[in-house]
Amino acid sequence: MKKILGFILAAGLLLPAAALAAGPEAPSYPPLGPVKNGRLLAAVHYLASEEDGKKRLAAQVLAPGATLEAIRIDNVTGRAAVWRSDGEGGEAGPLTVASNGQTLADGRGKMNFGPLGEAEEILELTLADNDGAFTDRQAEFRVTFFMAGGARALCLLKAADQPATYLARTSKEAPAARAQQPDKPKQPPEAPKPRAAEAPEQQPTVEERAGDVYVAGYVNSGDYEYRATLWKNGVAQTLSGEGSETRSVFVTGGDVYVAGWVSGSGYDEYHATLWKNGVAQTLRGGYSSDASSVFVSGGDVFVAGNAYSGTSTPTLWKNGVAQTLSSSISEAVSVFVSGGDVFVAGKAYSGGSYHATLWKNGVAQTLGGDGSEAKSVFVSGGDVFVAGEAYSGGTSRATLWKNGVAQTLGEDSSANSVFVSGGDVYVTGSSDSHATLWKNGDAQKLSSANSAASSVFVSGGDVYVTGSSDSHATLWKNGVAQTLSDDKSSANSVFVSTK
Repeated sequence: MKKILGFILAAGLLLPAAALAAGPEAPSYPPLGPVKNGRLLAAVHYLASEEDGKKRLAAQVLAPGATLEAIRIDNVTGRAAVWRSDGEGGEAGPLTVASNGQTLADGRGKMNFGPLGEAEEILELTLADNDGAFTDRQAEFRVTFFMAGGARALCLLKAADQPATYLARTSKEAPAARAQQPDKPKQPPEAPKPRAAEAPEQQPTVEERAGDVYVAGYVNSGDYEYRATLWKNGVAQTLSGEGSETRSVFVTGGDVYVAGWVSGSGYDEYHATLWKNGVAQTLRGGYSSDASSVFVSGGDVFVAGNAYSGTSTPTLWKNGVAQTLSSSISEAVSVFVSGGDVFVAGKAYSGGSYHATLWKNGVAQTLGGDGSEAKSVFVSGGDVFVAGEAYSGGTSRATLWKNGVAQTLGEDSSANSVFVSGGDVYVTGSSDSHATLWKNGDAQKLSSANSAASSVFVSGGDVYVTGSSDSHATLWKNGVAQTLSDDKSSANSVFVSTK
């Protein structure tokens, strides 16, 4: 634990630290609630990064009658790090909690803050960075509020290029403290294999006629809880209950495969999950895990994601069996199979920084310099395309690597997905906080709102892009937007079947 950082949880607004002070200048926040059936609610928002290295968040907590004892922050997707307000958790760093300028916890013991009233409490959080865990805010951070009696509320702070989002959950049973890692979990049964003759080696090309449009993501309903969601031609299907998300979808032979994560019942526990035609299979590997990408080829089901047991371990599941891609701190986010070769894109930590990395059949190739990351891989005609971002001078630049050679797509931008069709290369991401589509390097802004594009697919001559605009799941077809949900939501992945 080295540099001191500060955070706060408020409404996704960029506000100065002084705005958190009590009095008439204090900002207003989106209301939480009402609380139903004793449910606890919470919201987390990024505010600002200060010149002295401190960052600030503001947390809303709505838990009438409850007493707050501890707060924990976990880096969910990036540099492994944990902070706690009560001094427990082994390697966890200290977390300071304040309310209206009064310190409630200094990272060394439990709080006794409560009972809380009928209105939201606004809390200030300060913590120390763990070797760059918060650098450029390219990760997601989970904040857990522990109440006396075992109840808890959960919040999720999305990465920098995503709108502020909320996640809340109530647990009526006190979670057991994790003094040591649990026994190694049993391997899940092998996933059923689809018929090899029906599994495409490549994604559909522009010459094929488009069929059904599938979109994977999540919806935050009125209780601020993530729910894994799959849209088919704009109609939503909820795949799992509270505390879940889908991040990738692949369709072949009439079967629909969706990858994501579902919260577990244990302390800070969540599991990589693969749904086939709506039926869930847990993919275990570590105390917790998540799945970011799914690809089906030759009858085999490949899922890329990460396992967490103190650090982040890049993992590739083939038919439910886990393979670790690196023993160092790394992250796997995208998988593509071509000609029997398995390509996985992500990032690996070395020399004090992350580096964009591509694994081919388990062998790593470093693509970028310090702070870079690879987010999507696509193979076409023997060429390997990787989309991601590179950093220089504190600026993020959307980057496309073709066979390891980098092309910068724009300044103050990031690239999340790549697709190749008919000789054209399509990349989606964000530029200046606007969803953007690049075709052969030329940029098209998809939305004037605060937005980001997460996935692109080309079929039947049409270009499909998914993402989030003004915190709503959005599908763009040839640049025309369709809002998929009126609730807070995000569309993370799109796949178009062929007729």
